[in-house]
Amino acid sequence: MVVSTETKMITPEEAARILMVSRSTISRRIAAGEIRATKVGNRNRIPYAEVRKAWEKQMDVIASATADDIEAELFGGDA
Repeated sequence: MVVSTETKMITPEEAARILMVSRSTISRRIAAGEIRATKVGNRNRIPYAEVRKAWEKQMDVIASATADDIEAELFGGDA
């Protein structure tokens, strides 16, 4: 077993696949400062922790947007 303190870095393409968005969306989020990235040469690399944070934020938005519909479906009536 190898233990490392090195941060796992992924490409914007990998981040896009994980977050189920386009590569250009990742580029826009990097440019807007929503996702922190590091330049390696002329390429962006994203810490895995940033992608995880973006995923959690994305899931929170989806959960909030659908909460009333889910409540209505589970408990009947209008939410």
